[in-house]
Amino acid sequence: MRRSRAMRRTPRQSSVVSGPNNFTLSLKVVRRWEGGLIDHPSDPGGVTKWGISLRFLRSIGLDVNGDGVVDGKDIRSLTEEQVAKLYYDHFWSKCYCDFLPTGVDLAAFDCGVNQGPGRAKRFLQKALKVKVDGKIGPITLAAVDKADPDTLLGEFMVRRAIHYSSLVNMTVFGLGWFRRLFDIYRQALSLAVLNTDD
Repeated sequence: MRRSRAMRRTPRQSSVVSGPNNFTLSLKVVRRWEGGLIDHPSDPGGVTKWGISLRFLRSIGLDVNGDGVVDGKDIRSLTEEQVAKLYYDHFWSKCYCDFLPTGVDLAAFDCGVNQGPGRAKRFLQKALKVKVDGKIGPITLAAVDKADPDTLLGEFMVRRAIHYSSLVNMTVFGLGWFRRLFDIYRQALSLAVLNTDD
């Protein structure tokens, strides 16, 4: 199995390492939920394309079209290749998905995309009942290695649901968020079971 740069950078001995195709598969699942070009007036992220919001582009200072201003034109200019790289660098890698079991990596990635990488890491730690500091290190990863994927995914998704329920836009987006949550749970659990059977 070929290791990514992120995998080589992190010093850790573990039996759990996602395969190189897990990101590609997970990205397809997440992209189905993120949709195309959207400019919903109740979305605090502003205009969004394939899940990448204007607020996010501004937070990383990415001027896609090079005109000196990060605005809706930059969102509209994004290519699929650029979006895939943004997802890998700012969500998959930041959630340490290369080091999570198959299925759990999808759940953490989707959470990172929709609720933020910091929350994804804290929710994972809460689900594992380890120190919650938002830093994925040897203790968190050792707990992931020992965890039952079914139990871990259930506990992780419950924390996502609680967070969704606390948001002011729950009445606008809640039904979609929970449909997404149940779908991701179902797919993540299915992948985890398949991985266990290998």
